[in-house]
Amino acid sequence: MIKKSWLKSQITFVLNLHKKGFSRKEISKKFNDKYPTSPRTQDSIKHCIDVYGAYVEKAPKKVLILDIETKPMTAKVWGLFDQNIALNQIVDEGGIFSWSAKWIDSDEVIYKDVKGKKSKEKELLKPIWKLMDEADIIIGQNSDSFDIKKLNAKFLEHKLGSPSFYRTIDTLKLAKKHFKFVSNKLEYMSKKFCKIKKLAHSKFPGFSLWDECEKGNLAAWKEMRLYNMADVQATEELFLELSQFDKTEVVQDALKAYKGSN
Repeated sequence: MIKKSWLKSQITFVLNLHKKGFSRKEISKKFNDKYPTSPRTQDSIKHCIDVYGAYVEKAPKKVLILDIETKPMTAKVWGLFDQNIALNQIVDEGGIFSWSAKWIDSDEVIYKDVKGKKSKEKELLKPIWKLMDEADIIIGQNSDSFDIKKLNAKFLEHKLGSPSFYRTIDTLKLAKKHFKFVSNKLEYMSKKFCKIKKLAHSKFPGFSLWDECEKGNLAAWKEMRLYNMADVQATEELFLELSQFDKTEVVQDALKAYKGSN
């Protein structure tokens, strides 16, 4: 029986932070910020983790699928080929244009963009930081090498700090680990295995989509929105297809979160 001195919601709050890898000191601080009228010491937090954890049902893993689109760099160069660009040649180092994300147990696809104004970049980043902070697992295509590192660099630049601990699943790594496809690109794999495909650029082919977005073309931004959101949906479906060949704990946890919603 749970002692009356602890509310069940408080125990769940503590255990969820513990599962994310927070120390007792960090949990105590977060707890006291959330429940200032009933503060807990580090020893009390330890007692909660050691004794009361067995009485609380484990919360299902929160699994987030994400994808970002970035603004291209601008530099002053002398030619078209074999350019070694020095730091003082960079005019604009680029940034995050837009992002899209969805929870694996929800149909809602979230999308935000900056409409080409760098001054709004921090505001663009705050919602995706919050989603990542809530996530237990993050899934993406080439996300370990690109999306997450790009986001982390911007979180640092804008002094947002690091989101809470999460595990990652990169569908590019799954493809390389278990298969020998003609191509490991999302365009190829989604076309071959998924109902939802990576979108081709229609009205603004190739680089022109990013160029027109930077100019503030609203039609281009509309296409960017569809493009970014489709990447997230295709990545989710691709993960579900590839995951049947992977028995690692993180993949199985993500699958349980998906199956639990269906």
